[in-house]
Amino acid sequence: MTLVTAKEVSEKYSIPLGTVYYYISRNEIPHYQIRGRRKFNPIEIENWINQGRSNVCSKVW
Repeated sequence: MTLVTAKEVSEKYSIPLGTVYYYISRNEIPHYQIRGRRKFNPIEIENWINQGRSNVCSKVW
């Protein structure tokens, strides 16, 4: 499993990086904290998007 960064999530879904961190602060987006850094599983993010958790458009990783 390859984890991605908040910046990569931001770029892929064309949402501001601050919004990604806002979702993290409210625990609204699936993420992991590894050595103080936030990481995301691309499959979990796709599932989160498909469940209607966010209004961002989906792209292919």
